[in-house]
Amino acid sequence: MQEIRSRLFVMQEGIFFLTEPGLVSEFHSHYAISIILSLDNSFTIETLDKTTSDCRFVILGSNAKHKLIALNSKIVVIQLDPHQEEAVPLSNWVKKATIHHLSRERISQFIPDLESVLNQGTDCNQIEIIFHKILQLLGSEKRRNKIIDPRIKKSMDFIKSNLLEPMTVRKLSDAIGLSETRFMHIFKQEIGIPVRRYVLWQRINAAIKSLQSGGNLTEAAYAAGFSDQSHMSRTVKDMLGVQPSLIFQPANHIDIQFCEVRES
Repeated sequence: MQEIRSRLFVMQEGIFFLTEPGLVSEFHSHYAISIILSLDNSFTIETLDKTTSDCRFVILGSNAKHKLIALNSKIVVIQLDPHQEEAVPLSNWVKKATIHHLSRERISQFIPDLESVLNQGTDCNQIEIIFHKILQLLGSEKRRNKIIDPRIKKSMDFIKSNLLEPMTVRKLSDAIGLSETRFMHIFKQEIGIPVRRYVLWQRINAAIKSLQSGGNLTEAAYAAGFSDQSHMSRTVKDMLGVQPSLIFQPANHIDIQFCEVRES
């Protein structure tokens, strides 16, 4: 059995990634808002005009070009879709393409639990509790549990069952008897992200499952309804804020869990 050095939880809101020391990224930017925190030693963030080597807890705005160097620190990286309602309060901390440093003391209460997750693993229920508690600490409101509108639930089931077909808002709205505008509004209100991004999220889910079942990259792309492997890789980088190789190369010793949307 290979040693697990990293754990990746893929959720509808974004990702929750925990890793042992040794992570070094290339210069990159992505659409997601990033929360990066250290479980022990400091890490380095490089931008095009500055290097900060004593980072412990930072928030990076959407499209902030940076390089992450964590040779000697265990870190947690949370990537949050800016369309997600819970991402809105983060604008109080960071603007687009900027970096904001926070005191690690703000997050110290979560360190033991995060250490446990990295070392022993956990399930989606527990990681989502930690995820939302950290967001609440930064100003997000506690998510209210509710039953999903049956019409939206029907459209979600249709999406997951028909990923190989072209997926248009008109097709989805017609299927449940709503106008396109009304459907898009209710979908985001119920699920928290726009329907088009939910479709891409489900395609990534299907691609990861195909790879975990032994398929190659080309097979995974077509099984998930992507036009080709390049399209899949671009979508992963945009949606999850990570290089596709992080997910698609088994040699990375990474445990991946895909957390589905749940009703209360």
